[in-house]
Amino acid sequence: MPFTHTFQLPIEHTDSKQVLVETPVTLHIESDWGMFELMSATASLKRIPWKPLPPKTTLTDTIVKWDNGTHNVGRVTIYFYVVNDGSPISFCTSRGMDPPHIAYVFIGDFQYNNIYGPNVPMCWSRVPLKSSPMGEERTANERR
Repeated sequence: MPFTHTFQLPIEHTDSKQVLVETPVTLHIESDWGMFELMSATASLKRIPWKPLPPKTTLTDTIVKWDNGTHNVGRVTIYFYVVNDGSPISFCTSRGMDPPHIAYVFIGDFQYNNIYGPNVPMCWSRVPLKSSPMGEERTANERR
């Protein structure tokens, strides 16, 4: 019986690396406190390195919160990224005090206003993102 040698070539597994994108977000608060909470499990928040966080601001993977103390109304603008694969996100905002106290979120060309009363989250689902691949050089306009 003839000897047959079989050998197997290694199979290359091409893991499709998911491309992550950074979407700039602006949170503007005029109140004694305000918060942005990311509700999408496949996304996270990240500081923009050249935009320092204002004092009294906390940023985690899912929450950006500014707290100026009870009834100590102030005004602050916070810049950060949502990092994900570019798919739409869901998020909520909350703020203190009754109107005219506000919390605005700007994503791309859209503005999302929290118009509910104090301490009541206002939420948006499936918000489209205007994103750029991570590591891509930013233009001067994006750095302002």
